Amino acid sequence: MTDSHAFPTPRPTINADDPWQWLAAGWRDMRQAPVASLLYGVIAAIISVLLISALIGFDMGYLVLPLTAGFMLVGPFLAVGLHDISWRLETGEPHGLLPAVRRRGADGPIGVMRQTVDRLDRYQGAFKGAHAVKSHG
Repeated sequence: MTDSHAFPTPRPTINADDPWQWLAAGWRDMRQAPVASLLYGVIAAIISVLLISALIGFDMGYLVLPLTAGFMLVGPFLAVGLHDISWRLETGEPHGLLPAVRRRGADGPIGVMRQTVDRLDRYQGAFKGAHAVKSHG
């Protein structure tokens, strides 16, 4: 029997200095599109503060920590707009907050969610298959 991995997705090699390059690229993008970048972040922060304030105001503060975990799951989908701004800067296309939010297709927010659910479904199937082989093997 061959040694197979449950998750066959190739993994890129990441060096210790790569995060610094990513931060530098992010700052460069923010300097090139400051209004869209900052406005995107401010809107996300305002929504978060309003939601937490509403929970505390309705005496449901006990939900703040579980929702924080939910924010961590939703955060990558919110970041799609920032990735779109960066992509438009790289390709020379017009950039801004509205084009980033309105992006459609496989790279838009809905497309990213569909890809994520599809990938999770495939991983779950691979995990179940690997578990079945180990259980019966």
